[in-house]
Order: sequence, then structure tokens, then C-alpha cells
Amino acid sequence: MFRPFHIPGGATVKCLQYADDVICIVSDLASFKALTGTLSTFQRATGARLNPTKTKGLRLGKWWWKQLPFAASWVDDAMKINGIWFGYGSPESLTWNEKVDLAEARMTDYGGRYISLMGKVSVINGFIYPLLWYPGTVLAAPEGVLVRLERAVFKFLWSGKTELVRRKVVYQDLRHGGLGLVHFPSKLRFLLAKCVFSAVDSEMPFAYFVRYWGGFSLRGFFPSLFSNSVPHSGRPSRTYCHMRDTLRMMSTVGDVSQSSERDLYQAIFDGLAGRVQPGYYALGPEVWRVVHSRSLDYRRRDRLWRIAHDAIVTNLKRLRWRLGDGICPRTGCTKWESVPHVFWHCGFVALLWEWFQVLADRLTFCNTWAVSKNYVLYGLLPPPVNTSVRGILTFVSASIKLAIWRDRCNIVFRGGGGLQTSSWRR
Repeated sequence: MFRPFHIPGGATVKCLQYADDVICIVSDLASFKALTGTLSTFQRATGARLNPTKTKGLRLGKWWWKQLPFAASWVDDAMKINGIWFGYGSPESLTWNEKVDLAEARMTDYGGRYISLMGKVSVINGFIYPLLWYPGTVLAAPEGVLVRLERAVFKFLWSGKTELVRRKVVYQDLRHGGLGLVHFPSKLRFLLAKCVFSAVDSEMPFAYFVRYWGGFSLRGFFPSLFSNSVPHSGRPSRTYCHMRDTLRMMSTVGDVSQSSERDLYQAIFDGLAGRVQPGYYALGPEVWRVVHSRSLDYRRRDRLWRIAHDAIVTNLKRLRWRLGDGICPRTGCTKWESVPHVFWHCGFVALLWEWFQVLADRLTFCNTWAVSKNYVLYGLLPPPVNTSVRGILTFVSASIKLAIWRDRCNIVFRGGGGLQTSSWRR
């Protein structure tokens, strides 16, 4: 008879199946004979054959390093089951380091391409982070792995150069001046804590493990997880301690069993990353609405976002780093080269904005609106026109700022003389 494995609390399990992978749990030597007979019956009925070289077995407890009566490739340290390492040593670190290695390899593949900041955020959110969500529902990520991955992500985002905007800002939503980069420590905590919500009323085998390991420490959030009629562990594992700390963060919004998933995730995000107080230029969502206008591509959005955050390496910024003299590189200009100077105050761009003023007058049929510094830098105080005309002006002004910066870089790095205003107009 193939005896089942008894889970603390009363549940039993013999085998688990996911797609074409079958996991059999054997707890005594007599069950090996019954398991062999069951597999023989299956082979005669289907014509399939068990390949011993592809059949893996993990010896635990008193069977460690012993010869067992079953044809399989036996290991005694750790074995991968459905992408997760189980066994002795530190299977959590082994699993997460393997995933981080894969994530870093993908970022290296994309690192050779010329991608804007927002394009890189799309790559990270869509192709890098999904590698972490599955193990995140099973294992708590070690702190060292989180630090290593965050360092790799921001190195890829800024192409290995100086980070010009705080990480806390980058994690914010687009409406709050960020790039919408997923804060993966918060997401991993949220995914791991969701299994507690699923275990409250479930009779699946995993729910019994949750009640055994976490019932005592989680009873303050879910009283139904704890009962004196079933055994409980007095010392929960690291993963369940991780869940307990996450639920404490969630409890700041009220009863965790009644709150929405969005509010619970936001509570975790605020506890780990925190909100950012807007600067003087971002008193409202108007700035970021212009930056992320649908009439702009990623290149132009990237440039406007950098301007709004003063995240452009001008000579004045280099002077603060004790590099250079901080003077505008254009011949004949002796002013400090700050972001407002590059795009508005410099005399070499004044004629360009005069040309833009003429274009705006023709499109808006309004002679009372004038181009201002706030409009050039942050898109504030736009002309009173319909959405389509405003989108055209936003696109043209963003293109002008992109051309201004490219011309400035051409002067600095290639020794060019700068484009003429007539060339910019064309």
C-alpha cells in the first residue's frame, strides 16, 4: 500500500502534478514497492516508459545518503521542482540567485541597444521582472538578492552612468513625476502575502502548511488560521516572518481582510519606498500630463522628463561635481549653463522661440498668448486652444528642445559650431 504523507493538521498527500511533471512523496520503504507497481500498471496501459536518468529523487531525513529501492537519480543536497530549489543548505538563496543571474543576462542583451529611459522601464516591467513573480509567490527574497537586483536594474536604466534622479522618484507613478517602474520589493512582498488570504478558507495541502507555520504569528490578522485543536509551530520560518511583517504594513489601511488589493499594495509601497513631496515645478499633475502627452514619442517624453527633474548634465552641474568651469559652451556666451539657460535664457535660442511664437499665433489665431519660461521648461500656461492644436504645439516645442540639446552636445563633444536657426526651422 502506498502510504500518504501526513501534513500537520490532518491533510494527506501522495503526489502532486503540474502539467507533465509528477511529484511523488514517499514516507516509508514499503511504499516504494506500491509506487513501482502503480507505475508498472500505468506503463502497461499507456505504452509509456519511465526514464530513470530523467527521474530525480531527493533523500531527506533518515534516508540521507542511503541506497533506496527505486530506480532514480538520487541527490542529497537540493533538487529543483518546477523552477524552485528544495532541500538542504540554502535553497532560497540558490533559487533567487539563479533568477537574478537570468535577469542580469537579459539586461545585458538589451543594454547594447539605444533605448530611452521610458523604453527601458517598459523592458524592465515587461521582460525582466516577470522572471521574479513566480518564485516570489513561494519564497521570500533575501535582502542581499534585493540589493543586488536593484543595483543591476538602475545600472541598466542609467546605462552605468550617474543616477540623476532619486530611485524613490523613479518608482513613483507617471502622474506623480516618476517613470512607473515597478517597486519589486513591494510587489514580491504582496505576492507572497496573498497565499495567506487564499489559505483562510481553503482545504488544499498548502493551506495546512500556512496554518501550521503561520497560524500562531498571523492569528492577529486572520483569527481563523489559529485553533487549539490543530498543531502549530512556535517558531515560524523566515518566509512566514516575512509574511507577518508584510501584513503589519498592510494593517495601516485598516482590516486587511476587508481592504482592496490596490490599497494593500499601496500600504506596502508607502512603507518600503514612500511617497515623494513634489517640487516647486510639480504643484499639480499639469506638468506630467504634458510630459506624457500622447502626441510625443519616448524620445521626446524622455527629454521633457529630464528637464522637469533637472536631470541633464549641464556644465553647471559638472561644476558642482568639481568638473569644468560651469560656463555655457557656445562661443560668445559667458553665462552659467543651467537647464533654464540651455533651453530659454541663452541668446542663441531666443530667435528659435520667436519663430515658435509666430507659429503659435498662426495656429491659435490669438495674439495675446506669449511663450514663457514655464511653458518652455514645464509645459505650464499653454495657449487656450483645443486638444489637437495643443498637441501640435507640444510636439513642436518638444522637438525644438530635443534639437537644442543635440546641438549643444555637438558643440561640446564634436567641436561643432552649432546649427543655424534657419536649419532648425527646416
